Amino acid sequence: MSEEYSRNVSLGFSCLDESRPAAAASAFRRAVLWSPAEMIALYGVGFAELRQKKISTSKCLLSRAWKVARRNSTARLLAETLLALAHCLRSEGDHSRAELCLRRAAIVEPGNGQIHAHRSSSLTGTPRQRSARWAVTASPGTADYWNQIGLAWLNSESPNICDSARLYRRALVLNPAHHHAWSNLGIANKHADELRLAVRCFARARVGEPGNGEVLLNLGRNLLLTGAFTEGWKRLEEPWRALGLQPRAGGFSLPLWDGARLGGARLLLWSEEKVGEEIMFSSLLRDVERKAGPVTLLCDPRIAGLLERALPNTLVRGWNQGTPPPIRLEDHAACYPLEFVGRFVRRSFSDFPRPTPILRANIIRRSGTGNPRVGVHWRSVNPLVGDWKSIPLEIWKPILSVPDVEFVSLQYGPVGEEIAAVRRQTGAAPSIPGGIDQLTDIEAFTDFVAELDLVICVSSTTAHVAGSLGRPTWVMLPRGPGLSWFWFENRADSPWYPHCRLYRQVRSGEWSPVLKNVARDLVIWRRQLE
Repeated sequence: MSEEYSRNVSLGFSCLDESRPAAAASAFRRAVLWSPAEMIALYGVGFAELRQKKISTSKCLLSRAWKVARRNSTARLLAETLLALAHCLRSEGDHSRAELCLRRAAIVEPGNGQIHAHRSSSLTGTPRQRSARWAVTASPGTADYWNQIGLAWLNSESPNICDSARLYRRALVLNPAHHHAWSNLGIANKHADELRLAVRCFARARVGEPGNGEVLLNLGRNLLLTGAFTEGWKRLEEPWRALGLQPRAGGFSLPLWDGARLGGARLLLWSEEKVGEEIMFSSLLRDVERKAGPVTLLCDPRIAGLLERALPNTLVRGWNQGTPPPIRLEDHAACYPLEFVGRFVRRSFSDFPRPTPILRANIIRRSGTGNPRVGVHWRSVNPLVGDWKSIPLEIWKPILSVPDVEFVSLQYGPVGEEIAAVRRQTGAAPSIPGGIDQLTDIEAFTDFVAELDLVICVSSTTAHVAGSLGRPTWVMLPRGPGLSWFWFENRADSPWYPHCRLYRQVRSGEWSPVLKNVARDLVIWRRQLE
């Protein structure tokens, strides 16, 4: 092996240690020219290219290194090459081949905790837990691996919150500045409904990584959930404030409103929230107008007509983000996102006025004869917390069996087969109203909900529509991660909506007691109508 080869290999690794991957790649390439069949130089240049996120080039070089390495190399080099190659394949979305590389690496060097940790992050269920356990066994002094095993336990089919929290705390004993472990411990505490502990954990995570948007959102939402409005609004908007609080899809640029009166010029507000929350936040606008003066609201085009009727003093315009706003920007002195404007008008619970209906239906045709009509909505499709909020229709029998009540479905999407199956199993199921789809025609859906006598639902757009109309609305809420901040904690009512009653889980995941309580109150409610 030539002296020039050795010198360039040493230089390459020195450059990697100094976080200079481009210089490292150059040195390793010179080494490859001196000795093309040597595995270390091929691995080095492939790894240096990976550090520069040149995935395709890195994959080719690492694959070549692996072929050379199989002839005569140490287990450590073989394993490291396979680990880097797995990273390339995963970056390209080839997870099956990445997992194959990691399995081979684990066979070559079973005592390498890093390999097991990488496998744990890409697996699910029992295999994920097993790999995380092997990582900790191989390197019990590594905080990252204790954090990994905590994640594996929390994300299992039967999560053990206490065990996960214990594992995160073990990681923090090894590394008190491990912000990922602090953040995950906060999530575990939110699962356990230990909200103030969760807030403290997210605050510690923020110290370690002050620009982490997910940590800031978790901190802000949990502060608001506990009623700490001033600090909660501040933390919730912090990631967006760093970007100038402008629409994420582009559009316009105006000075940010500071809460002062604008002297006759208009304040421009826009929303990036889901339709339900957009309706809820619109209840703030009367107070905003008293504080700032005239307001223009850009909202989802599907609810522009609804909000225009609800807010006669506000200029409401439907807006598809990414397109020019349908207004004259020069008529506006400042702007602010609708979902954060509460920081100026809701700084404590005492700032909430007595809740009144926000929305007005086009036509209300409540007959007053026959059995009362009750709308039901049981499922959320939120990709992150929808499963926590949803209640399978097949366990709604205590409610749907209450006599002398006509139940109708307010659930969006195709539900015919689901309802038919529940009717066969339990003998009780809601009917499906024709021509009602809240996803495509929210105004027609709102008119329909306005005709109902009562709505029973999970946390969803339906809850916001019914609550904003002032219809009696009973919302069933989960404990833990599925509890949205705007329902707050330990309340049986909502400061946003009149005639809104909240039913909360006592233990996370247990809906049966909630359903029984709702069924009991439904019987009482029905008798009171006679």
